[in-house]
This record gives sequence, structure tokens and C-alpha cells, in this order.
Amino acid sequence: MLRKSFVCALFANDTDCSYHVYPSPLFFFPIRWCGPCQFVAPLLVEAAEELGPTTRVVKLDSDKYPQISSVLKVGGLPTLIRFDGGDISKEVQRIEGALTKDQMIEFAQGNFNR
Repeated sequence: MLRKSFVCALFANDTDCSYHVYPSPLFFFPIRWCGPCQFVAPLLVEAAEELGPTTRVVKLDSDKYPQISSVLKVGGLPTLIRFDGGDISKEVQRIEGALTKDQMIEFAQGNFNR
């Protein structure tokens, strides 16, 4: 329930998620001292530019926002979490580790299988 409330409040400003939110949110959890995180960060910017308005990318440093990382159960870094734009309380997919720009785009569009 805490997870649902957090995601709803962040994107919909409505704790019961009673309406749809577009674009679909994509959370990126890096940390400053993590080598793979530093490698992926600029690629994510490029991917976000290419995705345009279809995906809302949210970058949250796990050191600066440990409570959010805890609520969303972030383990390994970097972590990408995709939520359903039609039901933002629903986590659709997550992946830990470095990805290429093309893989991030596929992940955001729901076409990624590892």
C-alpha cells in the first residue's frame, strides 16, 4: 500500500489512482560513486530525448533519496523501473544493471527481454 500511495502521489497527486496518467513513468536509480550508473546516465538522457513525450523519466539518486529507494525496493544499481501509465500503482518491469541506449528505449516501450 505504501508503494501504491507513493507512486500515485508522485505522478497523479491522487492517492487512490482513480485516473490515468500519461506518459508512462520510468524511474532511474543511480548513485554518484557507481561506475555503471555514470556510464548509463548520459545514455538515458539520449533515450529520453528520443522517446519524447511518450515516457516520463525520473532520476532519483539512491544516496539522496534512500526512503524512496526503500519503498520501491531498489537493490542493485543502476535500476530502471517502468510503471503502467494507465495504472501507475502497477510496476510493470524492472531491471538492474547497465543498458545501452537502444535497450533503454526498448525497456521503456515494453519490448525488452533480458
